[in-house]
Amino acid sequence: YIDGHIATSYPFAKVDAGRPGNSPAILFLLLPLSYLSWTTAKIIWISVSIVFVLATPWLAFRLLPGKLNLLICTMMALVYYGLPGTRAAVVTGQTAVVAIFLILLALWLVRSNRKWLAGLALGIALSKFSVAIPLVLFLMYKRNWATLATALIVQSVAFAGFALLRVGSPFEV
Repeated sequence: YIDGHIATSYPFAKVDAGRPGNSPAILFLLLPLSYLSWTTAKIIWISVSIVFVLATPWLAFRLLPGKLNLLICTMMALVYYGLPGTRAAVVTGQTAVVAIFLILLALWLVRSNRKWLAGLALGIALSKFSVAIPLVLFLMYKRNWATLATALIVQSVAFAGFALLRVGSPFEV
């Protein structure tokens, strides 16, 4: 590994042959961690996840109409941080933490009329499709085709890139 560790026993990367839980867009973002030992990669990923968890409620508050006072926002953020699901997602390294942040970021960018950047965020968030599909339906309802097209392009390019790395057909990915 790039950080000098040598894997002689578990835990080192095991390949799960089952249905993937993430699409290639987020896997490309995670790819640099594969050059590190399990312990180093896990520490970095949990640290990144904690940053996203800390930022998520504050981004959500920006989407709410009107101003909430700082005390109420702080209390709601602390509740979010203390939820068992939030803690479990961070500890187990779930990509849903990143997907939820990116969904909120895409909503904020759509509101700010930055449709292409919103599509980029949504395209990566669609890697965890079970979490991001409601935003796709909402954007279809709002007829925000530019954002949806950008998101689909991000996913298509990621699938094609993954197929090239695999040296196989995109239909096998």
